[in-house]
Amino acid sequence: MGIHAYVVSLSRPDIDEARRVLDELFEETKETGWNGYGSAAVHPLTYALAVRFLESLPLSMPAPEVNADPDGEISFDWDLGRDRLLAVSLGISGRLSFIYQNRAVRMRDTLWFLDQQIPEELVGLYGNLKR
Repeated sequence: MGIHAYVVSLSRPDIDEARRVLDELFEETKETGWNGYGSAAVHPLTYALAVRFLESLPLSMPAPEVNADPDGEISFDWDLGRDRLLAVSLGISGRLSFIYQNRAVRMRDTLWFLDQQIPEELVGLYGNLKR
């Protein structure tokens, strides 16, 4: 009997595309005033955390829309339409400020992105949006 090795590709085209957008976004926002209204620059450490955040997303969560906030944070948005949204802003400290809306249910809170782990609470909230 021979040993058979199987290679499973963990490449995620949606995450690869979000990473490309993040890279371009960082180039456009790494200087103060990037939006023409005195916005804070996105710090290289915030960018590095954002890369790790994207790469840490579980398979149950598709890639989010990626944007920069005027305060220098990176935002990740999952907008499923019809009043179903999870919007997360990531700061340089690893703080994740989020807004969740699932029809009439609304929530705003703070979690932390530590040890390259997406908080289970965020994964659960996204799962609730799909129901």
